[in-house]
Amino acid sequence: MGASPVGLPGSEIYTALEKGIIDAADFSTLANNQSQGVHDIAKYPIYPGIHSSPTVHVIMNLKKWNSLSSNDQEFLVNHFKGMALDSLLKAHYEDSIAYGEAIKNGVTPIAWIPEEKAKVRVYAQDIWKEISENSEVGKMYYDTLIEFLDSQGMLKE
Repeated sequence: MGASPVGLPGSEIYTALEKGIIDAADFSTLANNQSQGVHDIAKYPIYPGIHSSPTVHVIMNLKKWNSLSSNDQEFLVNHFKGMALDSLLKAHYEDSIAYGEAIKNGVTPIAWIPEEKAKVRVYAQDIWKEISENSEVGKMYYDTLIEFLDSQGMLKE
């Protein structure tokens, strides 16, 4: 796609943008970026974003999981589903408020047209496939992503 990705800790993104070390960053939600002052120097955020929404990941040792009662397992599954939904709704709510504030402050959110999103999706699927061929976990994620994209009519042709 013509970019040269660089991994940076979140704490270094603002300074790297400010000093021109990087030209762009895929960091966080619109509201979070705005609250950290990123829009003071990066006036053209992509909104709505082009990547996944915030989510909650819970990782537990399988042996520990299997030692829990079925009631405890059911409770945890339901609890974290609710937590994930809350995170998603909160992020969308905060972004809608931040959008209005950003406009008032001279920020120009850019919405990618569907054709551009589709191009990125094609690149991503090729990268995911390559990773999946070298990792059992990568293959599992790849299969899940492809199944989801297919269910949404977004699978590359």
